[in-house]
Amino acid sequence: MDLTDLFPDQDYRFQMGLRRGRIEDYFQPTAAGPTVLAERIHRLDSDPDRYSAWPAASHPLIRETIDLARAHQVCPAALTRDSDLSLTDSGAILARSWEPDFLLLNRRSDGTFVLAGGAVCFPSHWALTEKLGLGVDEIHAVVPGLNQDLAPAINRFLQKVTPGATFERDNWGLSAASDLNQHPSRQLPRLGSDVSLEKVWLRVEHQAFVALPATGGLLFAIRVHVFRLDDLKLASTAAAYGLARALATMPEPVAAYKGLATAREPLVQLLRS
Repeated sequence: MDLTDLFPDQDYRFQMGLRRGRIEDYFQPTAAGPTVLAERIHRLDSDPDRYSAWPAASHPLIRETIDLARAHQVCPAALTRDSDLSLTDSGAILARSWEPDFLLLNRRSDGTFVLAGGAVCFPSHWALTEKLGLGVDEIHAVVPGLNQDLAPAINRFLQKVTPGATFERDNWGLSAASDLNQHPSRQLPRLGSDVSLEKVWLRVEHQAFVALPATGGLLFAIRVHVFRLDDLKLASTAAAYGLARALATMPEPVAAYKGLATAREPLVQLLRS
């Protein structure tokens, strides 16, 4: 991942940053796959209702996602042929077999989208169960200024994306913990003013949007990558300076929402030193 692209030398702003992708590339296993899948399976076995949801509204989307996975040869072996498995069980197999988290969204009659189901084992301080049944604008409403700046562009993109096409983007945040799973129920430590680069982790969400042609729904997937900030600074001075500028120019309400209110000033100094 080129972190210089993620942190250009410009002030902070919400942006789409979309680029074309390929479903067969995005869902391919990676070198980290065994470790990632072991943790996914542990979370899904220990508390499936917290980390996954397959209500009836998601079933047509599960069926189409499986068809798409078969067509692009990224389908788990247990789902490569028709069987007597329920769609709930099929969704659970996908969740235990794919490395990324994924969400399934239904298209409403007005063209907007609502979260119908999915599996999220590695959230960034949010809970899947609290978002079910909400529209995209409602989900984003908790982020200060996001809907005001980007909601029209997001809705236009989601409504017009070509069926079967895949688009990718990256989103980032900072954390005091390296854990992939940052579900709010775990109450992990948050960043404070006493930060050091070796104890702060950059969380990059590599996201993919796949339009489902038959239902008109959407498959939204998230791969989480974690980097320690001292490693980032060592690897790319340009990326470190770009991150520092983004932090320094981030609006105060956004910094507070991201848990950076007291940490960002010392982080800016450390990244620029």
